[in-house]
Amino acid sequence: DPILEQMVQDLLAQVPEDPTLFMINWLRKRSGVIPQAGQEKVGLAMQNMNLKRELQNMHEFVEGAVSAVGQGDKGSEDESEEEEDDDEMPDDYVPPAALKRGPRVSVSAEA
Repeated sequence: DPILEQMVQDLLAQVPEDPTLFMINWLRKRSGVIPQAGQEKVGLAMQNMNLKRELQNMHEFVEGAVSAVGQGDKGSEDESEEEEDDDEMPDDYVPPAALKRGPRVSVSAEA
């Protein structure tokens, strides 16, 4: 990656006290995003507020899902009775002819 190579070259050429901060600032300069004093704190506060809002939305979603599942359990008894009815054979069922022939005859491997 040519950008990474340039950053490492500048890092090794300048040998800053805090290489992490140097790399962050180098990438910001390269991308054209230069935060003003105090802007980082505002950005973090905004991000924190957005994450709290998203977390609250997730809590509401989970509560709604739990209540929907709870309501679904009440009707599950009727559904299980319907499923048991599906296991029975219909009265007009006719088995295929292969099942009517009787027991299977032994087969020799030499035949």
